[in-house]
Amino acid sequence: MLEEQVTVTAVDGATAWVEAAVSPCGGCSQVCSSALLQKHLGKNRAPLAVRSPLLLKPGDRVVIGIDERALLWGSLLVYVLPLCGLLAGAVLAESLAVGWGGIADWPAPLGGVFGFAVSVVAVKKLPKLGAAALQPVVLRKISL
Repeated sequence: MLEEQVTVTAVDGATAWVEAAVSPCGGCSQVCSSALLQKHLGKNRAPLAVRSPLLLKPGDRVVIGIDERALLWGSLLVYVLPLCGLLAGAVLAESLAVGWGGIADWPAPLGGVFGFAVSVVAVKKLPKLGAAALQPVVLRKISL
């Protein structure tokens, strides 16, 4: 389980809105692109909605978590499936063009774009099956 300490900003029933206390990027003394971006763009934090089985109030410090396997499979789904669709579409279109006697350059890129588009649509439809596993949940309250 991947865990992070956050602060509750609002509560709405079983949903708690939380914000991280400190951004992990740009918080060190190193000079990198993340630090420069944070310096120039500011430290805007967006609240995150998480499920909470605990009774919470704004200002509480809690630990939220997300399942590592769900995150890994979600990442593979989002990154690898479109790449495979792009490559499969390009190879299939090129092999069909050669089979029909054509030696043009345009079928492979066109097939790649089509394969990529089909896989992106598939990715948008498939995550609905495991969306609950990708939702962070409050694990425990931190006592001060």
